Amino acid sequence: MTGTAFSKTSRIVILERRGTDGRRGFVGLERACEPGFDKSAIERGVLTQGMAVECTSFNMSTPLAAMAQAVGSPDVRALISGHGAGLANVIYMQAGAAMAEFDAIKNMGKARNFYQYLAEGLGVRSIKVWLNASGARFCPPRVNACGSGNLNMYRASIKISATVLDDVLTEVAAIGPLRDCGVARDEEGAKMYRAKPRQPGWGALEMLPWTKDPSPWNRSYLLPPVF
Repeated sequence: MTGTAFSKTSRIVILERRGTDGRRGFVGLERACEPGFDKSAIERGVLTQGMAVECTSFNMSTPLAAMAQAVGSPDVRALISGHGAGLANVIYMQAGAAMAEFDAIKNMGKARNFYQYLAEGLGVRSIKVWLNASGARFCPPRVNACGSGNLNMYRASIKISATVLDDVLTEVAAIGPLRDCGVARDEEGAKMYRAKPRQPGWGALEMLPWTKDPSPWNRSYLLPPVF
């Protein structure tokens, strides 16, 4: 895959999501928006010299041109956000950039991975960051999409700890494949509806804890489901 040759002055864009009451939907992500976070992250070795973190948010009145400029500039190395419509802006990103999507592990049985599929199809490296309400990180080997009979809307709270935030920033700032956590073995695949009955054991999902692994998992979406 060819893509942008990112410079040391690349930016990582944090897309903040807020509810209609103004509250943040992903507690802990706002740490990256505090003054001086960039300098501190560089001092801790999370980011390299010259890299910057920039926070932004979109609403229904934000012009498309502004969204495209915010995430599609050649110096944008990565986009980080919680699951939501804002991730559709991945269509403006440069090939070779990265996208990290936070989601609640309790949703792995009704995962909506279309932003992951969209990113990979556009040549944007992507990773799903599964967390629980206490901030623990998971990496399930398989998930289920919102297929037939599993289309209910979901809400779930997650906590993004300082350690997880640093880890995700380090992961997307690096060049190379990102770890797969269940997306490649999503039983529904890129389809959102199932035309035939599910195989036995389809609901037997494992909430395996995240462990740091230098070797990314196979991201081929042609892999058959594993039961």
